[in-house]
Amino acid sequence: MTITEAERMGRKPKAELTPLVYEDFDKAIEDTLIALNTGVLRTRDGSILKQADGKSSVQNSLWREKLYTITDMLTAIRRRLKIAKKEKAYSTYGTGEDVAYCFYDRELAEWLNSTREEILKILSSICKEAGLRELHFRKHRYRW
Repeated sequence: MTITEAERMGRKPKAELTPLVYEDFDKAIEDTLIALNTGVLRTRDGSILKQADGKSSVQNSLWREKLYTITDMLTAIRRRLKIAKKEKAYSTYGTGEDVAYCFYDRELAEWLNSTREEILKILSSICKEAGLRELHFRKHRYRW
């Protein structure tokens, strides 16, 4: 049943909204993977902002392992989103930089959120160990 069909029947669809603030979430993940792997940080239009060594050049073996774990997790998210797209397991709402993904499978939405949160925790731990400010992100969960 689609959201429109559910609304016509007077029922609110049970879907999880995961707000994302980027035109193309898959492209954002791809850009992040490129930055981690090659050290090349690009703008959305492809211009190079900064160039450094990729994760394989990180001297601290624990940080390097954490960065490899993050890339594995990002790759898993990309693969799962590709499957979800083919299965029409979500819809997107909004345009430009204000796009929200509406997942029809609550477990999938929770997995994506928890995986994303875990990536941020791992990255934050590297920041803390390097003497940098830890990352703090608010959780935004919307329910219909």
